[in-house]
This record gives sequence, C-alpha cells and structure tokens, in this order.
Amino acid sequence: MTGELLQGYLPDPFIEFEVPESWKIQKRQGKVRDILDKGDAQLALITTDRKSAFDRVLGSVPCTGEVNNRISAFWFTVFNQGGGPRNHMIAVPDPNVMIVRKAMQRLPVEVVVRGYITGMTSTALWRIYSEGEREIYGHHFRDGYRNGDKLDEPVITPTTKADVGHDERLTCQEVVDRGLAAPDT
Repeated sequence: MTGELLQGYLPDPFIEFEVPESWKIQKRQGKVRDILDKGDAQLALITTDRKSAFDRVLGSVPCTGEVNNRISAFWFTVFNQGGGPRNHMIAVPDPNVMIVRKAMQRLPVEVVVRGYITGMTSTALWRIYSEGEREIYGHHFRDGYRNGDKLDEPVITPTTKADVGHDERLTCQEVVDRGLAAPDT
C-alpha cells in the first residue's frame, strides 16, 4: 500500500457493514467485528476499522480492519498447515471478511499469554500487582517486579469475554469449573 493510497482512506474509515434488508441475514455487532449469520453452519466475520481498548470502542483507524483480518488469516493458515490446534477459518473472500465455521456454542473466554508485567486496565497484570496482589489469574508472582519487566515465565491470563461492559478475571481452573470450556480445550 502506498502513502498516496492510504491518504485516500483517511477521511472514510470502515466503521460498520450495512446489511441490505433484502438479504434477510442476522447481524450482530461486537466491539471490532460485525458478525453476519444467515442461519447455516457458517458465519461471516467482518473486521472493521473500529478500535477498542479498556472494554470500549474508542474510535477508528483507517485500514486496520484489513490489517487485523490478514494477520488473523495468516496465523490460522499456519496452524492449519502445521498441525496446530484446529480453528474455525474456512475462507477469506475479502481483505476485511473471514468465513468461519459456526461453533455449537461460543467460548466466552478471552485468553492472553503474557510475557511482561504491564498495563493499567482492571485486568492488567501491573495494575493488580502494584495494588499488592501476588496471586493473579491462578499464578504466584514474586515480589520485586517493576512496570514493564519481563516475567520469569509467560503466564496465561483468561478473562470473560464481555460483549458489553468489563471483562472479569478468571483462573484456568475457574474456566473449567464454570463450564466455560472443557478441561482439554
């Protein structure tokens, strides 16, 4: 993409996909993606230029939907070809669109693998740690970390996946105990 081409997109970010009424398709809107469901075994995930942080949409940045969708497609392809975990991607018919298999039920958990202790949101390691907690997300953290330090080893930090409002901290065991995922997921 050239700078000239990018400048043409600046005044017109892709904020929402408008579904023609004649399509008779159900549309749901997440923080960043619009989800189209025509009632069969597939969904169309449309990645917009909306940007979210701190559990809310903050604005839009032109072309980031396309970039994010292409990055996701790249890694899903790598996993599919390399024997990694099976994923839901079927096709990418447009730079902002991914066709996926519909799950029997949504996994309402967001999983982040963290290698550094940083952040100021309510679910961020540094904020929780700096307030004195040392058992966070089911992991014990030693004393002496400073903001931005590399962790002794990476940790998995699951949270609920809230469509609206704030995500809630979980441990891996709580994910299983609440029935949000099977032990082997």
